[in-house]
Amino acid sequence: MDKEPKIEKQTDPEPGEVRLFKNGKFRWVPTGYTVRQYFSHESEKGPGPGWDFFLGRAEKLIEKYKINKKPYLLKPKDLPDEPYYKWQPVFEDKKDGESEK
Repeated sequence: MDKEPKIEKQTDPEPGEVRLFKNGKFRWVPTGYTVRQYFSHESEKGPGPGWDFFLGRAEKLIEKYKINKKPYLLKPKDLPDEPYYKWQPVFEDKKDGESEK
């Protein structure tokens, strides 16, 4: 699984927005899942890529989506059905004759 950049306090970027972090350049892209599907073990798409670390992110999800539940009581079905985005590394092709710095 790709390691996401460490972000101190994330503001919601615009889809497709590119930001430069200490560990590289990243673009905010849709995952193809809703928030609920991404963190669910059982969805119409099967297990989402985030189901195995759902509990570790429960507090942040509760805060972001303003859910009135304790982290240990949060279930994926409590999450919104809106698109889920993540930071994806941006790889740029080097031009001929350009050396790595």
